[in-house]
Amino acid sequence: NFIDKASQADALITEGTNVGKKHIPTEEEVEDELEEFMKNEDDSVFINFPPLDLERLRSAVLAAEETGRKMVIRTKQALLLQKLEEEDLLPFPELSLSNDNIEILMPQKGWGTLMHEMKTPEGEWKSIDEIDGEEKDLEKLTKGDYHKWEKQFMDRDDSVAPKDIRGELGSYVVYMDYYKLKDLIDFDPEGGSFIWSRTEPFNVSMELDQKRVQNWLEHFNLDMRKAHASGHISQPEIRQMVEEINPEKLFAIHTEEPEWFRRFALDAPEIEANKLYKV
Repeated sequence: NFIDKASQADALITEGTNVGKKHIPTEEEVEDELEEFMKNEDDSVFINFPPLDLERLRSAVLAAEETGRKMVIRTKQALLLQKLEEEDLLPFPELSLSNDNIEILMPQKGWGTLMHEMKTPEGEWKSIDEIDGEEKDLEKLTKGDYHKWEKQFMDRDDSVAPKDIRGELGSYVVYMDYYKLKDLIDFDPEGGSFIWSRTEPFNVSMELDQKRVQNWLEHFNLDMRKAHASGHISQPEIRQMVEEINPEKLFAIHTEEPEWFRRFALDAPEIEANKLYKV
């Protein structure tokens, strides 16, 4: 592992985000919070966390199942889970696409044939399900909106479009990334909860993004709930790592407690911006 291979290194550069924090929430605590939020919400539930965070996805899936809801994921997440399972690398069996509690969202894309009505040659406006025609032609029309890798998910029994579930959002937990907030228009929720399960904004750009999120939530009358656990290494783990590696020099970055690292009998210079350090 990393500690064994880094033993007696000339220098160790380590982050210290959690140094000095009295309590660091665990993933189990996050799962409990998610379950509590979902249990107390009768209306829609949307959730935002890093899309490739499989541990958080597992927590959301388990919380949804405990509260009688189904978890709706994006096609990119479904593809990742599919490939991991094919290679026998899926870290959690609950994330198998064979899980009846997981459904795959096919959002509006391209011409929006899954969502909207279109004008037929007879001059009538109909949805794709109402148009008479050869099945292969209608399928070609619909799948033309999606990338090749996405099309495989359209034929699955567990794939859903926003129009399929927007009338019963109380039975689902829908993954909603920041960059896909426009999909709320197709779900058209009339209230509910939006769970923010990722880090808080820590710079101006992220604060502006958060304001945009809040604007969307206010428009659809969604209340923001927060449940998150840091993925950063804990203070005891840092101590163990430094002591076992025992480097000649120790550089602490990304921390508000640089003086804590002085406790080690090592050369631990204080980091300054735009300064060159030699090893």
